[in-house]
Amino acid sequence: MKNKAKWKRWTGACVLSLGILCMASSVQAAGKTTYVYDSNNRLTSVTTANGKVYTYQYDTNGNLLKIVQSAS
Repeated sequence: MKNKAKWKRWTGACVLSLGILCMASSVQAAGKTTYVYDSNNRLTSVTTANGKVYTYQYDTNGNLLKIVQSAS
């Protein structure tokens, strides 16, 4: 039995020259998940296909402190 790919499409955009953000998204059969990165290549947020938003917080050394899920 062949493995079917879960990802339908992959897109990405970066604005790293301005030091603002880098965003990538993947589209699954059920919807779109968006990943946002800062200028230090740290994941800053994930928005899932069902609308949940996870925000990643780091200390000044770049260590992950916590992941916060939105109330949506």
